[in-house]
Amino acid sequence: MIKKLELKNFKGYEFENFIFEKFNLLTGTNSSGKSTIIQALELFEFTNEDNIRKFPSRKKNEVSIINLTQDKDCHFIGFNELKRRRSLTSISEIDEDNDKFSIEIDGVKKVYDEVSFFDERVKNNLASVEYSELQKKNLFFVHADRFFESNQFESSYYINYIPENNNSTIANYIYDHSLSLQNSIEVKLSEVLREIGLIKDRVHVEKFHNSYNVEVDVSSIEHVGSGIRYTIPIILSVMTNNDSTICIENPELHLHPKAQTKLIEFLVKESSKEKNNNQLIIETHSDHIINAFCVMVKESNISSYDLKTLFIKEQEVTEIPIDTDGKFDLYVKDFFDEYETQLGKLVW
Repeated sequence: MIKKLELKNFKGYEFENFIFEKFNLLTGTNSSGKSTIIQALELFEFTNEDNIRKFPSRKKNEVSIINLTQDKDCHFIGFNELKRRRSLTSISEIDEDNDKFSIEIDGVKKVYDEVSFFDERVKNNLASVEYSELQKKNLFFVHADRFFESNQFESSYYINYIPENNNSTIANYIYDHSLSLQNSIEVKLSEVLREIGLIKDRVHVEKFHNSYNVEVDVSSIEHVGSGIRYTIPIILSVMTNNDSTICIENPELHLHPKAQTKLIEFLVKESSKEKNNNQLIIETHSDHIINAFCVMVKESNISSYDLKTLFIKEQEVTEIPIDTDGKFDLYVKDFFDEYETQLGKLVW
């Protein structure tokens, strides 16, 4: 489980510490820095022996280079580089060290130095990286652009849903782990989807030569609602991984409020099982997600000490504590207060 994340000069954060618990909620206004936290965790995990390339160097025997785009067009740029682009500060006023940024998790730091070729001022989304160790933290990521199809090709973010990289698609993984009724992923997945209220019968995967067809209540998954297709990767990530940190972006996408609540209840219950023991970091804009956690605290399904709620606005991070009755102890403007704001306008 991740306990502490420290960011220095990373995108919108000049310097910030984040303390995590078993269950963590990242909330806040748009473009405030919530996704930056998940991107930092992802870049840290991505910086491993598989993705680093070593090149000869004049100053050192060799230098380690990593591609910051991660095949997803994510432009990781340092805080001062971002500041310069926003404020149009003269380049002569920017210190050379400003292009360095660091990500530290539980005492393990990785320092990145953005690379510029040919005396250009535009960065090339590459960085040299210095590190003490490259051991992975067992981080998994379920991004907002998840969209489950029968034959979706493997990609850098897609394989994060499941613990085994030898399966080319999620459908392939479900099929391989459902050949026996005992511990069948297909059976377990169907049961959870019924509990949430997204299906009536079952999910079934059929194989045709080298391709797969996923059926939901006898219909091809390509012809069912988006809510099911966006939720299956979340369920699988929590169901199939153990002793991991799972980062989920916007679990509420395309889900009715009741289904959102049921989904969170499942995620907490499954992650709390001894065989799973997963840590959750959830980015959300949904008050139904927030309320579901509050109710579980009040009903003692989770401890208030195991829930960390961070509200982020313009890169300012505020922790909002919760009491044993499931009530937040601190009022912060824009923290899910829009309902009351609009309701006040309707009262006459």
